[in-house]
Amino acid sequence: MPNGADNQSVRPLRGDGVEQREHRTPPFVAVIALLAVGGLIGWVGASIGGRELSTPLDPPSTQSPDERNPISLSAEASPSVAWVKAEAPEIPSGMEWGGFSGIAEMDDHLYTLVTFVDPSTGEEVGELWQSAEGRVWQASTIDIGEPVTVDDLVAIDDRLLLTGHVGHTAAMWQSVPGRAIDGASWARVPLDIPERFDRWFIGAVANDRGGSMTMIIGNLLIWSEVVEPYLPDGVDLTDPRYSYHGDEFLYVTDSGDDVRLFAEPPQVVVTGDSVWVRIITLAGEEILQTFPLPEATYPTGGEPTLADIPLLMAWISNDGTDFLPVTGTNALPRGFFMPEPWGDGFIGAVHNMEKAFAGGEDVTLWGSRSGRAWEPAGLQPPRECSPFMFAVSGNRMHLTTSDGTQCVRDIDSPWEVLAEPISATYVIGGGAGFVGYPNSFEYDTALFSRDGTTWIEILLPTPEPYPAIEILDDRLVAFSVTHPPPESPSVLEIWVGMIS
Repeated sequence: MPNGADNQSVRPLRGDGVEQREHRTPPFVAVIALLAVGGLIGWVGASIGGRELSTPLDPPSTQSPDERNPISLSAEASPSVAWVKAEAPEIPSGMEWGGFSGIAEMDDHLYTLVTFVDPSTGEEVGELWQSAEGRVWQASTIDIGEPVTVDDLVAIDDRLLLTGHVGHTAAMWQSVPGRAIDGASWARVPLDIPERFDRWFIGAVANDRGGSMTMIIGNLLIWSEVVEPYLPDGVDLTDPRYSYHGDEFLYVTDSGDDVRLFAEPPQVVVTGDSVWVRIITLAGEEILQTFPLPEATYPTGGEPTLADIPLLMAWISNDGTDFLPVTGTNALPRGFFMPEPWGDGFIGAVHNMEKAFAGGEDVTLWGSRSGRAWEPAGLQPPRECSPFMFAVSGNRMHLTTSDGTQCVRDIDSPWEVLAEPISATYVIGGGAGFVGYPNSFEYDTALFSRDGTTWIEILLPTPEPYPAIEILDDRLVAFSVTHPPPESPSVLEIWVGMIS
């Protein structure tokens, strides 16, 4: 392990400690959200706020929303994007491409993680790619002393945070300040993650003041403890042939058979601090069990099953050294969300699963200055932008509906409903602005906007297989994987889009 690993510390942040919430969390409605790698993407809805709340990101004001500063709409000439092909490393021999992370910018250097998979064994290998200007990239294999799968990275002040997992346990590492960054210059950040917390996703974001927030979405594994007393003789749950989906059966994957465990599917209810399980045995006996939620975990709501009990965990840092677990009743919103940087704080579209199964289609924007005291944003989006897709670039927030209706706002302005719709399925944000993707998986153009109000069509450098675009502070970067004829290796390509 590199020097400096012992300098990291994790201190619990109690709910009754510094920076307490000023308001109780009010009830709100939300909808099913699609969890995707790198964030939540989906068509969701927002209800208009019935009253203004003074949140950390919407400070108290004597003005009504309509009297606040109007949003500044772009009057500058439309930008243009010119693509230049970069020199990219080759795929390691015998491996297949497994995915790119986002790009992190630090000290005039660009960094990205690339994953490769051995098709014969399923083994994954991660590489750190870096470039001074984006035109020439160099690769070094991730080697941090333990077998890991790396997912994403983010820049915070003078270091990079790398997130991934060891087995099924989420993990995070940071680069050692003052050293040249390569595949081996990483120190493990100790995160106190419960043993029965099986990670689905881990990611981190950093805001303008150098604060960061790490979020883990995972599943609480208690089902084996519940079903163990009711297993037939000879059934071993460590045998990979057996699987459990949360209902009244244990499934045998190689034969297609099933083993009945209960008279009906178990009922599961998650409260703020416990999981309640009710089962009816084959003999008709009713059994009630209670399991405490692990410390610093938060329920997401909805209708969990015994095999699927989703929870959230979060850590914040103001200096990149101390990573403080967010603890305390109602410190995080109840629902699925991933934070986004919003000025010098954070914003998130919170999807409350409890209403989703009742046909609700609403999502509420929540904000926090520090990442540890979240409240509904005072200015919820107007009904014209419901349902919406959510993206952020600097202080500008952009919402898009399924029919292309656009709403935008700045931190100090009310919402503006734009007259012109956008012909894009979804929009992403970054330092230089926004990119909109069309309603198709077969495309050779996309849309680009500096401010989310004036859009231009840009040609993509290569359409195979659908370049993934990263928006940096002053340029675009597109990743593409070209699949040649059989028996020939795939080719990774990186293109830099210069904005003028």
